[in-house]
Formats: sequence, structure tokens, C-alpha cells
Amino acid sequence: MKTIKRYKVKMKVLSSVHIGEGEDIKKYEYIDGEDAIYVINQRKLIDLLNSYGKDSFEKYLNFIEKAHSNRRNQDNSLYDFLLDRIILDANTFHKLIPDITDYKLYYQNEDSAENLNDISLTQKDKLTKRPYIPGSSLKGAIRSTLIASYINTRYHNLPANKNALKEALREVEKLFFPKKRDDIKDFDMKGVAISDSNLIDSENLNVGHIYYYNLKSKKEKTLPVLAELIKKDTKITFNMTINPNHTKITIDDIKKAIKDFNQMYNNYYLSKFGRERIATPEAPLKLYIGKHSGFPTKTIIYSALKDRAGLYTSQFLKEQFKDGRTVQGNYYNNISPVCLKCVNISNQKYENGATSIEIEEM
Repeated sequence: MKTIKRYKVKMKVLSSVHIGEGEDIKKYEYIDGEDAIYVINQRKLIDLLNSYGKDSFEKYLNFIEKAHSNRRNQDNSLYDFLLDRIILDANTFHKLIPDITDYKLYYQNEDSAENLNDISLTQKDKLTKRPYIPGSSLKGAIRSTLIASYINTRYHNLPANKNALKEALREVEKLFFPKKRDDIKDFDMKGVAISDSNLIDSENLNVGHIYYYNLKSKKEKTLPVLAELIKKDTKITFNMTINPNHTKITIDDIKKAIKDFNQMYNNYYLSKFGRERIATPEAPLKLYIGKHSGFPTKTIIYSALKDRAGLYTSQFLKEQFKDGRTVQGNYYNNISPVCLKCVNISNQKYENGATSIEIEEM
């Protein structure tokens, strides 16, 4: 039996990261302040309402019912409801806000306080309510780079025909997920285990909009949902093991794969947007993770097809959205999609989901 290799993975957020957990905070479930959003503890809020008389809770239920049935109404503000219909005095109200707050989210940028809507929550520990990044998210990102690197190294003339290409990619993927556990392949991911990250302090969260920057129109569009984001420069750690009895993947393979993926992604996609418009921080080992990092960071298509990837992706998106919801002009300057997902940090647009990692043997 070969010895299991153990590593510490140190991650640093280069822009913002959002690990979606599938839950939202509705606009009528938080208080919007001048510089931050206050995520409310529902039990403490109910206790406060009851202290203001029996009918206060009934007023609140009516407010929730109307707000829920009219989600697009920008007047569904818990702040306005509590101030205008329950507490009435502004000074008293502002003093009470911390007493009913679970945690506070500062706005990522000044314009984050505009066009407030539902907030998409990031992944949190159920007991402590502190954010973390699941090990599966990191492992999935590494897996994509390994497959991309394998293709880039061994396949120089992938077929242009769509069905033939899909079949070739399926054959490559079988190398990473063989059906039989005792059938050790060169790149079997079952031999790589990554823990969930350490719990992250809630002070390393903020809230902001996700933007689409359109390369063709040179314009940006704000997505309607706010996101809870792990802040730029947050440091996060994971534990990783590689079992050489179950895989032939090495730490050098992983490092090379990350570098290869980023070279292909930058050369054939990201560089087209220009750094004067979008900040794209560099790092020796740069890895994209989480939701809202963009379609090309989640797939191997640009590593597989290089300068053919844009046209292929455009055709794929048209097939996916046959009902006419395809964004107009989804192919431009030999790339697709033509929109890059960004965040606004200190009045500078950054690509979203970018992180750097360091890997140290334990």
C-alpha cells in the first residue's frame, strides 16, 4: 500500500465568490440601512412586535401577505413598515435595529444600495450560520481543469462535428470517473478528497449586484437579484488528500492543469474583454469557483476547441433556448457568450468568482 499524501490548500479571493445555497432573503425580510443591510432574526422581530401591542403582529402578517403576493413592488420595505406603522419614532427605531439583527451585510459598492431586491444567500453552516465553501465546489473546479489539461495535452484535432465531439469528450470523462472502483485509471477523481473549508467570519461577507458586461455593445446590465458575497482578499483553507492506491493524479498534475486551463481561458476568451474595462487579477494558480463565475469557467469547451469554441458555444446556446430567450448577438469577436459576469468593487468592475490557491504538503 502506498502512503496517502496530505495537503493544505490556501485560497485567497481575488474578486468575490458566491456559493449559492438555493435560498433567498426576500426584500420584506431584511432592513435596508444607509451603509448596510440588516438580516433580521425572525424570533426577535416577533418578540419586538408583541411588545408593541396585540395588533402589531397582525399588521405584520398582513404586510407579509401583501408583499408576498406583489413581489415586484419596490415598496415592500420592512424598514418602512416598522417605522411608519409600528414604532413611529425614528430615533427609537434605529436604536432597536441591532437588537433584532442576526448579522449585518455592508454594501459592496455605493450602487449596491440601489434597486434593492431579494438577496441570494451563500452557503452557511447550519449551526453557526457562518459561511464556508464546500469541498465539492473546489474538487469540481479542479476536476474541470484536469480534464481540460488532459484534452489540451493529448488531443490536437478534436472533431468539429457536434455528435462526434460529444462522444470524444464522454470518452475522456470516463478516465476520471471509471465505473469500477478497483479499476484504477490515471485520472480517477475518487482518489482525491477535499474537506469543506474552515468556517468564514460573517464580517467577510458583503452584498452586491452581479453585472453582465456585454463585449459587443460595451454596456453593462444589472441582474435583478442581489447576492451575498465572500469579500475580496478573504483567506480560506481546505485539507486535501491524494490516495495513490486509487489514482495516479499527483499534486504536480493539479498545478499544471490549473495553469493550462487559465492559459486557454485567457487566450481564447477573457483577454477579448480588455483589462481597461474589467479587472482580471493574475495569480500563479488561479481558480474560478462558485455561482456567477460564468459559463466558460464551468466547462472545458475553450480548452478543447480553442478558437473554434466561440462558434460552437453560440450554436449550443441557441439550441438550449429554442423558445427565443437567447440573448441577441451571443457571438462576437469569435467568443460566446458575449457577456462576462462581474461585480463592482470600489467603482472598479472585476470578473466574479476568481480566486488564487497555494498548495502545501502537510
